[in-house]
Amino acid sequence: YGGVGYAIEAAGMTAGLDAYDKVAQKKPFKFGDMMITESGKPGVKLAHVATAGADEKEQPVAVVKAIFSTLVSANGQKLQRVATPELGTGIIGNLTQEQSAQAIFNAVYEFAKANPKASIKQVSLVIFRGSLEPALKVLKDKTYMKLPANMIGGKKFNMGVWLYGMCNNGIGK
Repeated sequence: YGGVGYAIEAAGMTAGLDAYDKVAQKKPFKFGDMMITESGKPGVKLAHVATAGADEKEQPVAVVKAIFSTLVSANGQKLQRVATPELGTGIIGNLTQEQSAQAIFNAVYEFAKANPKASIKQVSLVIFRGSLEPALKVLKDKTYMKLPANMIGGKKFNMGVWLYGMCNNGIGK
């Protein structure tokens, strides 16, 4: 596994990755699809979302759909806390940190409006690299409340970054 998958594997939650792989090999997920599995650690579940590889027009919508669906599923399981990495910002993603935060926070905002009595009490955004500033700007300016209908990923693919990132399990070390 590379990227987020590597971090999950390193945290000892390979059982969840293996469960997802079994399902996805039989029927590949479409962008925005998701499923929740046990992680292999007590009290921890993994939400697997399909956003990697989406093009610059598909990715913002895929992130919103994946996070919203994750929240619906987590609420159905009476979960109280959800953590998500920035989606679409990795070495094959095409969202800037700000765009990812806008899409994720939009999904949380829309879910909260539609489900005021949800079991979910906390949603955390995990930032692997980079700065908190883009996410804080999105929250301060409330640009998550209404996403542009034609939002296009603003991060361009960089072959050098991709090659570096693919070294040693996709984490660039």
